[in-house]
Amino acid sequence: MAVIVIPRMHLDMVVVRGTDTLSLEHGPGLYPGSAYPWQSHGRVAIAGHRTTYLHPFWSLNLLGPGSLIELETPYGTFRYRVRSIFTVSPSDTAILRQTGAPTLVLTTCNPRFSATQRLVVLADREPVPGGCKAA
Repeated sequence: MAVIVIPRMHLDMVVVRGTDTLSLEHGPGLYPGSAYPWQSHGRVAIAGHRTTYLHPFWSLNLLGPGSLIELETPYGTFRYRVRSIFTVSPSDTAILRQTGAPTLVLTTCNPRFSATQRLVVLADREPVPGGCKAA
């Protein structure tokens, strides 16, 4: 689906489809029903483990406002800038709601070695040169 690149975390990893256990064993996964990066609207939502299964989001807490996240896809590279980082209850699904503007949310367990909270990173997509390639 994409390769996620987060320079601040030295992360460069393939994003798989799905957030079930089997999918997340292979890397960060796109939530079912999530938007795709090349769409002109909607929220791309990606989950990743922090301490197991390749632990792609081990250092997600290092991100802050302005941090760069890139999603490299067959339709181009889409750049996002972190707007905020915070924690929620694992039952809080509001962070996965679709948006009118193109946005990104990354989720992982918090704190490390616990699942009592979810660490959430919200990011906004930067303008795509030449416009979107897909609707």
